[in-house]
This record gives sequence, C-alpha cells and structure tokens, in this order.
Amino acid sequence: MWKEKGKIVIEVPSGHSTANSYINSAEKEYDEGNYYSALNNYLKVEEIYSTMNYHDDSQMKALNNTIGRCYRQLNEYYKAKEYFEKSLSISEKISDDELSFDNYTYLIGIECSIEKGSLETALDYGKKAEIIAIKLYGNKSSELSEVYSDFSNIYLNMEDYETSDNYLKKALNITNDLYGENSEDSAIIYKDLADLYKKQKQFDSAESYLEKAAEGMRTLSQINQYIRRRLYGTDTD
Repeated sequence: MWKEKGKIVIEVPSGHSTANSYINSAEKEYDEGNYYSALNNYLKVEEIYSTMNYHDDSQMKALNNTIGRCYRQLNEYYKAKEYFEKSLSISEKISDDELSFDNYTYLIGIECSIEKGSLETALDYGKKAEIIAIKLYGNKSSELSEVYSDFSNIYLNMEDYETSDNYLKKALNITNDLYGENSEDSAIIYKDLADLYKKQKQFDSAESYLEKAAEGMRTLSQINQYIRRRLYGTDTD
C-alpha cells in the first residue's frame, strides 16, 4: 500500500541563491504534479553541490530522498532505489530515524516492484522500519499500520498467504481503531484483503471484503457531500 509521504524540507546554504532558486522551482513543480520538471531542477542542485564539493549530510540526505521521490513518481524504480539508498546511508550514519523510516518504506515498495528486487532485503528494511515506527510513533500508529501493510505485500510476493493475511489484519486493526471501520484508509486495506483472498480463490471472503471496502468509500462520499452542503449549499464540487 504505497502512499506519498510528507514533504522533506531542503535547507540551502546561505549565499547559494542559484541552488535556492532551483529548489524553489522544484518544490513548486512537485506540488503541482510536474515531476519531470521538478526532477530536472533537483538534479541541477545536485550538480551545483557536486561542482562546489559540498557534502553537508543534513542537506544531502534530504536532497537524495527528494530526487528518489521524483523518480518514484515517474515509475523509474532503479533510479529511485539508487537515490533512496544514498539518502539511507546518510540517515543511518547520523541516526536520523525519521528519515530512515521514510527511506525504508520507499525501498520496501521498490524491492517488491522491480524485476530483480530482493524480498529478503525488503524484509530486512521492514524489520528496521517496524522498530522505528514503534519507537517514534507508538504501537497504535498509522506508521506501524503502514509497516504491517508493507510486510503483507512482501509475504504476498513470497506466496506466503497466511503470513500476508496476518499482517494485513494487524494493519486493519490499527487503522480501524484510529479512523473507524468505514474510513478511506480501512477501505484500502479491505480491498487488499479482497485481492489476497481472490488470489487464493476464496471468492466468498474476497467478495465480503470488497463490500466492506465499497461501504467505506460510500461513507466517505456521503461525508464529502455533507461538508459541501454545509459549506456551499450544494452536493456538487
């Protein structure tokens, strides 16, 4: 269950107005969904840093992560992996657990997606991400639910359906407690469970989870309609 993470802030060294200009343009393009243009601007910043032999860990960890995000949005998985690994090597070295967690979760999805990805490596990243999620965010956090969903995807790729099922249900329990059984987040996990049972040809269970997913999406739609009525007196956008 891949989700785009919160923005990583890149602080440009004082006096480097050109790099700052490229970063400002890149952030604007990224926010507008123009990932190719954003990537080109971030790569120009990387080139500037390389030319000036600038290696500040606090800057490079964020820049590499952000370039990785651009490549991930463009589905260029191998390049994304390269930059997330660069960012991870720094974040682990300086014990930046928050950014390490971010890098782990991206790399888990990439290892599960690329042709020659290593599921054992993904599993190792997952174990490290789980430790950080519990340490930083707690046993009932959305971050831990995300890790459990990642574990489920790893074991699904290993065709260990029972373990995959167990982790998805762990993720679901946390998400239901946080947001309610009819939330959008829970609906996504219901759909993943439906897909898992469909793979096992357990069609009755798959249908049941699809119905739960649909109910969650209907509830979300009804909430949105209610909000629009209160704000605008209409059900239309």
